[in-house]
Formats: sequence, C-alpha cells, structure tokens
Amino acid sequence: MFMKPLIALAGAMLGLSVSIAAAQDIPPPGWSIRYSSNSLYLTRPDLPDIRVAVVSDVRSELTQEEKFEFIKIFFAERADCPSLAEAETQKSFSGYSAISAGASARCNLISMGHWQEGGLQSAMMLNEAVEENKILGGVPTRGVVSDRGYTAKAIHQDIVEFLMTRYQIAESKTPIEQVRAEITADGLARLYPPQHKPAHLVRLRADNGLDAITHARLTGAHALLLFPKREEDSRISAFPCMQWDPALFDPYDTTRTPWHKDNDCERYVWRWKGSDRAKGIEIRTLSTKAKWTSAHFTLENDEKKKLSIGEFYKPFETGQRLDLKIGTTRSTMDQLLDGGRPLSTLEPYELILQPDGRFMAGTVLSSTLEGGRTSGPVQGQYHFDGHAVTLLLDSGQVVYGFGGWLPFENEGTMSYRSVININGWIYTAYCEGRGLCR
Repeated sequence: MFMKPLIALAGAMLGLSVSIAAAQDIPPPGWSIRYSSNSLYLTRPDLPDIRVAVVSDVRSELTQEEKFEFIKIFFAERADCPSLAEAETQKSFSGYSAISAGASARCNLISMGHWQEGGLQSAMMLNEAVEENKILGGVPTRGVVSDRGYTAKAIHQDIVEFLMTRYQIAESKTPIEQVRAEITADGLARLYPPQHKPAHLVRLRADNGLDAITHARLTGAHALLLFPKREEDSRISAFPCMQWDPALFDPYDTTRTPWHKDNDCERYVWRWKGSDRAKGIEIRTLSTKAKWTSAHFTLENDEKKKLSIGEFYKPFETGQRLDLKIGTTRSTMDQLLDGGRPLSTLEPYELILQPDGRFMAGTVLSSTLEGGRTSGPVQGQYHFDGHAVTLLLDSGQVVYGFGGWLPFENEGTMSYRSVININGWIYTAYCEGRGLCR
C-alpha cells in the first residue's frame, strides 16, 4: 500500500519535510487530510486507488530545479515509479511537473513555490491501480481513472489549488479561523460544474410499493437522474444512483469510472415518450437492441426489485432559503434550535432548514464521506440550485450532490408534509398514504 512506503519515505528523507502547518491546511472539497508524524496525505473514499503525498524542501543550498530533481528520484524509488526518475521535467510559470511513463501513469509529480523563501512544496499523486513495467511503463491492473479524462483533470486542479491555497494563506498571515469562517456553501456552490447539473430527478417506484418514502423501517429510495442532451453527445445520460460527486465525475463519461463500480451504477439513456413531454419518459440500457420501457424494469444493482418510473421531483429555486422542519419529532424541533435538545436526538430521516442558510440533518449521504454517510446527526450550511445541492458541514467537509422534493398530495408549495430527497436519503414525516398529517 502507498501509505507504508511513503511513511518510510518521509522518515528517510534528509532535508525534506511535510512542513506540517495544520493551521494553513484546508483540503479541497471532497478530500480529507491525514497526518503522520512527518507526512501529509490527501485521500478520498470515492477514489480508493488515488493517494497524494505533500512534502516540502526548504534547503537553501539547492536551486528550485535541483530540489525538484531530487524529489523526482526519491519518489521514483519509494513509490515504485522508476520511470519517474527519467521523466522530462516540465517547467511553467507556476512551477514544475513530471509524469511517469506508460499508457497510464502511476506517478504524477507537481511542485510549486513555498511560503518560506526559496522553498518548494511538492505533491506526488499515486495511482495504485497502475503498476510499472520495465518495457511498457505504467500498466493498469484494474479499472483506472483515465489520464486524459475529466476526473484526472479535476484531481490535478484540486491538488494545484490546494498548494496555492497553502501558499496564499501563509503569505497573507490571515488567521486560519478567519479563512474558514469566510468559506460558505453559497461560495462553494459556484464551483459546482454547471454542465453536471441534472435537468430532472424522477422517482422510481417499487412494484411492491415499499421504499423509504412510505415505510419508516426502510432506508433510501430509488430515483433517476436525467441529464440534458448536449450537441456533442449521441445519447442522453440517465443514472439510477445519486451518491457520486458531480464536481469530480462527468455524467457524460462513457467509461466505467470508480463511482459507477462502487455504486454498481448502470448508465441508461432516456427520452420523452413520442417526443411529448406530457407523456413522461422512457429509458433503455446502452445497447441499441434494448427495448424502451417505463415500467417493470430491473436495475442491474437490485435484481430482486422491479421498478417503474414515477413522478418527477420538483426542483429547488436557485439560492432558495427555507424555514422548514421535517420529521416526526417536529413539535420539539424548536428545542434543537435554542439548545434545549441535543443535536444527537435528531432522527435519521429528519431535517431542519433555516432561513439563514443553516441546516440540521439526522443523516447525510455522500460518497466523499467515510462509510458513505455521516455517523450521526450533523449541521452546517446549504445551497440549492434546481436539482443541484451543496452542503458545507460544520466539520469543514463539503458535499456536492443532488436533490429534489415531492409535495404532499396536491400542495403547491413545500411544507413539513413534503418529502425531500438529498443524495438518495429521504427526509420525511411519513405523511404519504396516511391521515396523520392532515
């Protein structure tokens, strides 16, 4: 594994250090920072094969280029990337970079300026799904993130911005508490790729009528994300899974990227029946021989459950602020807001949305969280934009995802009797089909 050789690596490095400055380390959205006694790592649960190590070299007797060449050789030995040592060093205005050889790169090294004069901070991105061959260079051993695809570019951009942010915070001498206080869900929402926002979210109804919307003992509910057609696409994407990060993955990608496999998420195509929106939609698999259907189909990841296309979730207004309490303990939720009731008592399916942009939730699902969800109730900030959702947890973790709401019976506006779906988790008072909410 990557961690063990790099821990030994960092401990053996003479003149190199992590420059652990936890006070100036704010991870990119979706990433987590881990420290050892002398190392800094960036990891993501939804990219189990990608590891990033960050080190600094502040030796005054070496030039920047000499520092970079030393780091190249060091990582080439310790991270099993022998071709990295001979890789051409690319120079740019911002720093240096080098990539190991092969159809798929095992190692990608980038370096930029350091807040200590003459120093160099470097990030080594390792893809553990690639092994180096003496002749062929990097060879995939299992499904990998394409070196030229959207996700690889997004990872690279995240790491570059991380290094730049560390430098800027240190140079400005701004207290880290102030920096964190200035980060908002509204600001983070501007980083949500607009081309990755779904056009529609559709409820998938189980033929037996059982899901988390109707029954308190069940968790989750199937839904279908529908993305708009683009001129460059021959097919219109539809996905029956919501737990993936739209800032990192491309819904139009035709390859089976990690989030496809982790969620066992098949890609479908969709269309309006008879080109008439009033008739609803129908879907089929990617096979051109497959039949179009809207009822009694089976998802690849749930062979025991037959599903039918149901109603459309309603989108949120852009920047919408709500004063809403959803859940069966609604009568005592004011005590949560004034501190008279601990947050830990919030039920998993309960949600409080406040008009100041704050929220409390019994559970939040996200592929970027360890275990795919929070370990209990959390609070933070929210931003809605159609079916795009951005959450900033008070822990500092950022969740980009999807959502929508279903009205209770014929209600035209959202109320405590509505159902809200965020990333496949249902927040509800279980009003559907019952008289208790009337």
